[in-house]
Amino acid sequence: MRVGLVGAGFMGGVHLNAYAGIPEVEVVGVADARIESAVAGAKLVGARPYASYEELVEAEDVEVVDVCLPTAFHRDLAVRAAGEGRHVILEKPIARTIEDAQEILEALSGDGPRLFVGHVVRFFPEYVGIKEKIDAGDLGTVGVVRTSRRSPFLLGWNDWYADWRVSGGVLLDLVIHDFDFLRWALGEVERVYARGMLGREYNRLDYVLVTLRFESGAIAHVEGHWGYPGPFNYSIEVAGSS
Repeated sequence: MRVGLVGAGFMGGVHLNAYAGIPEVEVVGVADARIESAVAGAKLVGARPYASYEELVEAEDVEVVDVCLPTAFHRDLAVRAAGEGRHVILEKPIARTIEDAQEILEALSGDGPRLFVGHVVRFFPEYVGIKEKIDAGDLGTVGVVRTSRRSPFLLGWNDWYADWRVSGGVLLDLVIHDFDFLRWALGEVERVYARGMLGREYNRLDYVLVTLRFESGAIAHVEGHWGYPGPFNYSIEVAGSS
């Protein structure tokens, strides 16, 4: 599988380090508008650096485009890559708005290029184990779930995490991991109540509490925090009738 990665920031580096351990993957190029970042990322996997997506696909045979750009820029590149017949890996969240997400899904539906969104929590052993216990009925009827995901504030290109218009804040960028897992494990949500402290366009402290009621009757309390004074951490508790 020949991969071209676009966006060699923090998450781009995470992806590149992962690819380095997968023999079936060849990263053929790394593109970033900051050429020094592209050079550093390319060195991790023995690839060639490029200053743009256009330069990358013109020079290399790219089967899969891995998009690690800020969230607000996902749609344009994903739709373009799909139109060129390339599979797309998207860092989560899929897009900044519902409309952008729908356009991406339309471009990558059917029998053409495939889409993978990086909801990696589904593959963490502890979360897989919880899902298996729920499905097997080991917990009885699930009544309450509590999740927490807390991180120091992230720094990125042009401080984009702090710009709610680009990142969507902690709710969209970080807590979406828990939303994805909870819907996978418990089914569809029928009611949502959420409160957060985000009140400015630029904000390096963001906190949110969300209560979800599922169609099954289960309730989830979800906490997310950017600006946490300790190291990144997460937790989940599940209470059932058994």
